[in-house]
Amino acid sequence: MSLCINPKCPRPDHPGNDHSRYCVRCGSDLLLNDRYRVLRLLSDKTGFGKIYEAYEHTTPKILKVLKESWNTNSKVVELFEQEARVLGKLDHPGIPKVDDYFQHSVSSQGWTTPPLVHCIVMEKVDGLNLDEWMVQQGNHPIAQTQALRWLKQVVEVLGVVHANHYFHRDIKPGNIMLHRSGQLVLIDFGTARDLTYSYASKLQGHRITAVVSPGFTPHEQSNGQAVPQSDFFALGRSFVQLLTGNHPSEMYDPQEDELHWRDHTTNVSPLLLDLLDRMMARKVGDRPVDTRAILQQITEIEKSLQPQPIKSPTAPPRKSIVPAVKSSTLLPRKSYLPAVVAISGLVILGGAIGYWLKLNPNPIAISSPSDTPISAPNASEQTSPTPSFPMPSDYANLALANTLSGHSRPVNSVAISADGQTIVSGSEDSTIKVWNLKTGELLQTLSAHSDTVFS
Repeated sequence: MSLCINPKCPRPDHPGNDHSRYCVRCGSDLLLNDRYRVLRLLSDKTGFGKIYEAYEHTTPKILKVLKESWNTNSKVVELFEQEARVLGKLDHPGIPKVDDYFQHSVSSQGWTTPPLVHCIVMEKVDGLNLDEWMVQQGNHPIAQTQALRWLKQVVEVLGVVHANHYFHRDIKPGNIMLHRSGQLVLIDFGTARDLTYSYASKLQGHRITAVVSPGFTPHEQSNGQAVPQSDFFALGRSFVQLLTGNHPSEMYDPQEDELHWRDHTTNVSPLLLDLLDRMMARKVGDRPVDTRAILQQITEIEKSLQPQPIKSPTAPPRKSIVPAVKSSTLLPRKSYLPAVVAISGLVILGGAIGYWLKLNPNPIAISSPSDTPISAPNASEQTSPTPSFPMPSDYANLALANTLSGHSRPVNSVAISADGQTIVSGSEDSTIKVWNLKTGELLQTLSAHSDTVFS
């Protein structure tokens, strides 16, 4: 299909247009700027423009056309041209590239004075915007790791925009595209403003230039005083929606003039919650000063979520190893392994007793403790000596065999399976982890606990 973009064409999608240079119904040129043929309308609900999918030969493009109703408004035309200029200056994978800007002449049919249709041709971002993506996902909140990754990407894009003396002024999930590569792309720069331009002179028709997206626009921007930190506010509100699955307006309390959103999140670090609250601070001066400050805080949050290093335990004191003995009960060699060892670190030296048994293959005589003194046996009753329990000196040749680093908080307890193949650890991070004792491989994580695991 080949569409005609003449606003007054009676049949812009005429089937005969597919094989014609000119519109069958109105006679307008269908090959825009001698390069682009329009395939289909994507949206007519994007503020000042209509969005089409177009092709340059076989390459898909996005064509943005200024709506007829704004075509004679000089301020709106200026905003539209500005979008092309801004995008043309910015080079980043998170910013769509502008290929062309031109004014297209349409047929005089239906017009007293045929207008020039203002057109921007830009790179087609293959993907969904985050509003569409959230609907596709059933509006389920995104995970903390994904939120940090996405937040970092958009802040880096804003760093490029702000460094070129512009700010966006209309950040919201609908203006953030998710490319199939995983890169977030900031779109719709029609409201971007040059930091050096006098807002007062531009605002004479403030209903045109004062952009407001309910739930995302800060109050200073609603009053016509947008600043770069206004982008931080809108970005913070966008991630509130992503982390809760709710539009910010649904969580706003007009009586207290507060956004009650934290209780709608799960498994999110207080550090990330605090960062978003700072980005959304009512006072501009309470928000981060620039994108570098936000990126630094993101890095600190990521570090805080990394597993803590494991420390090797010291050998136990001699006196805590030797039990009191009254009478002997033989314990088969393979049954020595069921043991539960409480530790405060994240490491257990699991092979200590096994190493001793290798050196002492005879059974161990163990009994319950008693206060009754033990009489020396008669010489006639004496048998072969029973080996003593291993002393710290027996550990001289032991070395650290493995480091298990899956927990994010201290470990309170561990247990070794009877066959000596598995070790289980319980942690203050509310999880139980099952490991292969020989290889150190994490076999399973049990995460149903709501609080610290002690045993």
